[in-house]
Amino acid sequence: MDMRCGSISGTKRPHAVRGRLFAESILRLGSILLLFSQFSCFTLVDATELCPNPSSLGASADPDHWIYSKGQGEKDGINFPCNSCDDPENAESPKCRVYRFLRSEDCRAGDCRDDQGTFRLNFKDQLATQYDTRYLTPDVYPKAQGENCRILIWALQPVTGLEDTNRRGDYPFWYDAWNISQKLVRPAFKKSSVGFITQPYRVRGQHQLHIHIGKLLPEYRTGLDSLRQDPTTIQSLTINGEVLYAKYVLNARPGYPFTGQNPFDVARSIIPGGASEAPDYGILTAVSRDMKGIFVLVGKSLERDQLDYKSDKACRVLGMHSP
Repeated sequence: MDMRCGSISGTKRPHAVRGRLFAESILRLGSILLLFSQFSCFTLVDATELCPNPSSLGASADPDHWIYSKGQGEKDGINFPCNSCDDPENAESPKCRVYRFLRSEDCRAGDCRDDQGTFRLNFKDQLATQYDTRYLTPDVYPKAQGENCRILIWALQPVTGLEDTNRRGDYPFWYDAWNISQKLVRPAFKKSSVGFITQPYRVRGQHQLHIHIGKLLPEYRTGLDSLRQDPTTIQSLTINGEVLYAKYVLNARPGYPFTGQNPFDVARSIIPGGASEAPDYGILTAVSRDMKGIFVLVGKSLERDQLDYKSDKACRVLGMHSP
């Protein structure tokens, strides 16, 4: 037996058994492995598992939908992470808080606010725009201090994120995020400076699809400018010590970014480990300087803090009440 240091990873298997006994056995196994790892040179690697197809919620097609195992769902309050916040079993989860709020009586008229932001709902396009106001209470939200131009868009329909092959493509969320950054935010984001991020499954705070809008950090713009505008190849670059993978996508309509291939589909196609590794990866998108296409980047480090949300003057969203 080879006793050299290595890693332990869970076996990938279908998420077909939902019983309590099964969940408890997985948690016990995880505890044993965690204890072992503390007294050895091994590193635990998060395992992923394949969701049922068709979905157990509504029996609709749900191919190639991977989520984390290791009991993470129970820990986060998502009883059945394969399913969206529309599943009654997930209804009370803190990770479905925004989904519940956007569907509440408070937001029925199309404008609402809570302690984290003001929201404007677009029922036709099934999305909500949020102007994040947490920077106003840095004593409560210290990480938001100074972030006076942080915009998010939220899906109104029940859809979780990159991993949700069943519903992530129902609406052009990335195209909508671009339009909001140019047409509703004032002052509008500079075209070559704006970036869009969805966080990895393992770190995101909500189990509902949302896209962060902010300014690209300088090293990202420099990195993007170094890439070839070649839609036939997958390229790699290293930013802040992290390896990212990129694909260039031509606009289907000249001058209209995000009208080409869906960035979710592009991202899934360039993740090194394939769809089963999707929960580990975030997505960053941005336009090329000549506006002929966009770059889609995937990486394990692509979290919300890889954009800049600070501005000399607080931005605002047209049609939305000021905080």
